[in-house]
Amino acid sequence: MLDTLDETAAWPIDGYLISSPYYSRPSQRGLLTHFGALADHASWPIVLYNIPYRSAVNLANETLLRLAEHPNIAGLKDCCADRAQSIDLIRTRPAGFRVLTGEDAQYFEALDDGADGAILLSAHVETDTFASVQTLVRAGDHDAAFARWQSVAELTRLLFTEPSPAPAKYWLARTGLIERAEVRSPMMEVSAELAARLDREIERRTTSSQTTLLVNAR
Repeated sequence: MLDTLDETAAWPIDGYLISSPYYSRPSQRGLLTHFGALADHASWPIVLYNIPYRSAVNLANETLLRLAEHPNIAGLKDCCADRAQSIDLIRTRPAGFRVLTGEDAQYFEALDDGADGAILLSAHVETDTFASVQTLVRAGDHDAAFARWQSVAELTRLLFTEPSPAPAKYWLARTGLIERAEVRSPMMEVSAELAARLDREIERRTTSSQTTLLVNAR
């Protein structure tokens, strides 16, 4: 990992998103030492990525709060899947340490709990809608934010019907935002059944958007 940080030190990037090491299942002391060493070495800020259902180890809040004191650790992509842990972290984090949910289906809930924002696969598809939800939450317009969220809540489930990122890549390729939808093995491209469902939803949303534009133009 230190070699990778060295290789990217001169790249024009804003920072790194780094998850806990998988398979080895280090202790909290090990995680503290590991991320502290990376932050000391990195030329760009680090956003921690806590996703225990993939890495097999949870970054406990006590550990996160100590790491949050490091000047080169900017925040957290939170996929701990424990709302109580997330709320406690939001409540106790130091100023300037950003908590960003990474759980697409819990986006509105996390913002309502005080998260600063999100890093979401689904937001590649309906970027304006996801952004407007956050804007409305910050403005205190809970009802309008919830209504906007409801317009994409089912989409977040559809895009994870089969292993991610295949459904989202299919959508982005079909709508011309990327060239191809292929994924690397052992990931698989979407099934014919899901492709048909995605096509129908793309058509529905395209038609709805065109109708809205027509009404607004009158």
